[in-house]
Amino acid sequence: MVEVNPVTSLETPQTPDRSSGSSALDRTVAGLAFGVLALPSAWLLLFGALVVRARLALGYWPYPRRGNMLLGTLEYPMDPKVMPVHHALIWRGLPIVMLVMFVAPILVLIGVKSGLFRLPPIWSLLWILQVYAVFTLLAGDPGQFWTWFLD
Repeated sequence: MVEVNPVTSLETPQTPDRSSGSSALDRTVAGLAFGVLALPSAWLLLFGALVVRARLALGYWPYPRRGNMLLGTLEYPMDPKVMPVHHALIWRGLPIVMLVMFVAPILVLIGVKSGLFRLPPIWSLLWILQVYAVFTLLAGDPGQFWTWFLD
């Protein structure tokens, strides 16, 4: 017969310590948060890969249309739609990235303030840097690659 050791009044049952963040739920939430926060970087890498792929195919960096169609001086190096899968992924990913860039910080703040999860401080810095990089690409358009893509 197996003896069962009853809990005496002096002993308190042990509960798992959630302050260390070692539970499976905390790891899952942190992994999900990291994945969502990394979407803008993934989109930037995808766009950069398209530009490099066009560079390798053309032998020079792609540029938007220039010249005058009426005078017959219009130059157009390559349409990015020639690479349909790459092109479609970038177009379909853009609204998702925009949504994540505006909604994710709010959800992260709510999660951190309510104590649902904790994020390492370096993630905040990386988030700011990648949002800055996406806005620089879309608004500043260095190299006119975004203009080439939209053209």
